[in-house]
Amino acid sequence: MSGKVLVDNWTLQNAGEFLHDQHRGAVAQEISFTDSSDGVHYRDVSQDTVALSCICQLIQHIVLDEVLVVEAALAESWSDLPWIAQLARKGLIEARAFNEQADHWVRQREAIADELSACSPTIRQRHEQNKQDYAASGRSGDPMLSQVLWGGAGMLARAQFARVPHAPPPRRERLLLRSRLGAAVGGAQEALVRFIDTQQVKLYASTGLDGVFGTLRLPSIVVQVIQNASTASQLIPVAIQLRDQYGDLRGWLAEFQRALDAEDVTEVLARKKVLQSVSGNIDRLAGQHRDGVTSIQLGVDFQPKASLNIRALMDSAINRFGVHAQINRLVLTSPGRRAFEKLLRMLGVGSLERTSLIARDFYEFQART
Repeated sequence: MSGKVLVDNWTLQNAGEFLHDQHRGAVAQEISFTDSSDGVHYRDVSQDTVALSCICQLIQHIVLDEVLVVEAALAESWSDLPWIAQLARKGLIEARAFNEQADHWVRQREAIADELSACSPTIRQRHEQNKQDYAASGRSGDPMLSQVLWGGAGMLARAQFARVPHAPPPRRERLLLRSRLGAAVGGAQEALVRFIDTQQVKLYASTGLDGVFGTLRLPSIVVQVIQNASTASQLIPVAIQLRDQYGDLRGWLAEFQRALDAEDVTEVLARKKVLQSVSGNIDRLAGQHRDGVTSIQLGVDFQPKASLNIRALMDSAINRFGVHAQINRLVLTSPGRRAFEKLLRMLGVGSLERTSLIARDFYEFQART
């Protein structure tokens, strides 16, 4: 099943509702961990920022994965949202009846849930109480924890059963990363995203411009989709169209994931060599190689200025062939502050003050640990 990813219906629902102007301005909750040994509580977060994170995740999957696999039993949460439902009509969403095969993965779900709860004595205690409550009444006493922990364990168990990587929704990420199962999600695509982020940090750090990294940034694929869309209704169609430009990269990621799943060290190293080659090219652009560029200047809007012909530099990178060119193009995409502002305008979010507030909340949400 190379090229597929198991996506949570929760992600599709949150993204679709926001795109269709539903639940905007609402307050959501997520599990928060403090510095104390067992500091666990729920904290309020903006539903807008959660939904925007889901939109970013969805756009990346549309472009970089062949098919998004979901649990068929829960697809009704987004099936009445036209902008999401179109993905199913185009064959990009595959609804699988995992619940009808529960005997093959439910036991694993319980083991994973116990592993996730081990990240904190408080979480463990609440999870055990949830199990007792559910056995007695069919309802959990702590429904938020149940949705995050039990629901997350269920998706990981389904992913193991289907042998595909899983992309958790934003409000499950912190618990997964806090546990020993954090490495079980992401796979090849997550490795690529981390690589691109590292290369962009290196590239923009070479400018010497203070404050570059204290600003909001978006994934490169998301920036490109926003730049090519004129209205919110075009976001999903543009993402679908962008698949044609990244077909080689999508195939490369599928091969990378297959190598990771098979623990094929030789093939994994072969994919790493591609990334090393791209990294060397970025080093030259950043002036870290003598045969490369000595400086890059950016203005306060993070756009290249006249001291360097950045277009010529980009052309020298993207005129390569295949995967190298496509990864270079992603690294050289602008950080995304302007794209984020354009996205909010297209969504009709409102005043400049509200836009600034959402941008602040989104940055804090993305930067949380």
